[in-house]
Amino acid sequence: MKEETIVQSMSTPHIAIVINGEDVAGNATQKTWKLCLDYRALAKIEAATKRDLKSIDGWKDVSSGVEFPQIVHCCLHRYNPDVTLDD
Repeated sequence: MKEETIVQSMSTPHIAIVINGEDVAGNATQKTWKLCLDYRALAKIEAATKRDLKSIDGWKDVSSGVEFPQIVHCCLHRYNPDVTLDD
């Protein structure tokens, strides 16, 4: 008798962030993006920043002006792949 393989799936945890802004006409806009720090995001972060954030030491001295926007951008990829770093 052949064994049955069961694959389970669950939703990946995320944090929703709301971006309030305005369009070129000055009208208020609102976007909701989801941040997900999964292993794909960690791999992208490591490639972009050369930091291993799986280690607590990797978080030390993260540059808020250069590296943090890259980290956020990498965490957006799972649910918002079209968002650019400039967005």
